[in-house]
Amino acid sequence: MNSIKDIWIESEVKGSIIEGELYTNDNTDVIVTFDNDKKYIATFFTYQNIQHLRLKNQKTGECDSGYYFWLLI
Repeated sequence: MNSIKDIWIESEVKGSIIEGELYTNDNTDVIVTFDNDKKYIATFFTYQNIQHLRLKNQKTGECDSGYYFWLLI
């Protein structure tokens, strides 16, 4: 059985992505590395950040003008 070797949380290293709104309007990547060097990656979002990104995308036209939350290319 593999054990967790390391957990890297982006916001702990880089801080909040939106100044002054840490914890309420933010997202962060998390990378979990196991002792066999397999890595699993996830991105976590606050509800307020999802709303913020959706409204921004409506204005900019990104992600089909906000109809999609996230597009992987």
